[in-house]
Amino acid sequence: MKKMVSLVLVLAMVAVIATGCGGSSDNKSNAQQAQAAENAGDSGNAGGKEAEVTPLNDGYLILVTDTEGAPVVGAAVQFCSDTQCMMQKTDDTGCAAFKVDPGKYTVHILKAAGYVVPEEEFAVPEQYDVVRITLEKQ
Repeated sequence: MKKMVSLVLVLAMVAVIATGCGGSSDNKSNAQQAQAAENAGDSGNAGGKEAEVTPLNDGYLILVTDTEGAPVVGAAVQFCSDTQCMMQKTDDTGCAAFKVDPGKYTVHILKAAGYVVPEEEFAVPEQYDVVRITLEKQ
């Protein structure tokens, strides 16, 4: 019975991950836009410019960067409604995408190797948008 429950949980997690970053061409183009913005802003972010990332048409994009504007790769992002939570890791552009209906959500960073993990939760706008989270290096 425990093996069956574990299998169901693993399959559910795979399904959630498959629908996030890289799950469709829209997510890939947003990730590519984030990378292009990062490349264009290598010296610009130090001047206070934010990377330009286009919001998804069918979900929320979480962009995790460090204090210098570099993407935080592999950060565990938890995206929660009042009834459920989903989790993804950021890709090589620091992005994690969550395709959900517009509504009230919160985001938590659970783990980010080499960075101080904030204890706070981040509010998500009720309409699709990019949520920017900045982490400090340890």
